[in-house]
Amino acid sequence: MSALPIPHLSLEAYLEIERAAVHRSEYRDGLVVSMAGGTSLHDLIIANAITALNNASVDLPCRVHGSNLQVYIASLNVATYPDAMVICGPTLFTRRRNDLVENPSLIIEVLSPSTEAYDRGRKFEYYRALPSLREYILISQDQPQVEQFSRQPDDSWRISVHRGLGEAVTLATINSAIQLKELYAKVEWPEEGTAPQ
Repeated sequence: MSALPIPHLSLEAYLEIERAAVHRSEYRDGLVVSMAGGTSLHDLIIANAITALNNASVDLPCRVHGSNLQVYIASLNVATYPDAMVICGPTLFTRRRNDLVENPSLIIEVLSPSTEAYDRGRKFEYYRALPSLREYILISQDQPQVEQFSRQPDDSWRISVHRGLGEAVTLATINSAIQLKELYAKVEWPEEGTAPQ
């Protein structure tokens, strides 16, 4: 990601520009940062995650959203696009906008070489500032692996790592387990042409 030469833009000005833009960008307290494009594998895993989340939460007061809806972290003045998220209960929209929310319960990012360090580091810092966030999920593209970060009562975060297509990740947010084979459905691994066991 690289910063555009637009210093100290207001959130309102950014949103006006962003809604008309061809390429998406994030807002970081006055700085507009362009986002890297995705790949077909990245997109497939996101689609699988959204399908699995929708299927698992059909009877719950939760809604699953893809990467077109932004999250606003008010305490840091940051607006970013998660790959997928779940909002349980009423949706808290920012400034009466229907494209900017403040209260995701669960956020998913699919790791890629260009964004992995950011997703693990600064972006997770941003997300941790959301009082509503209970779980943060990182899905690998290189192997069947899911890292689950769960907020604890003392506001610390516990990590659980799930490896292999036979594993499942239990999501407290939707009170359901999702099989890794669902997340990696139809994924062909370049090295072998098939998914590893």
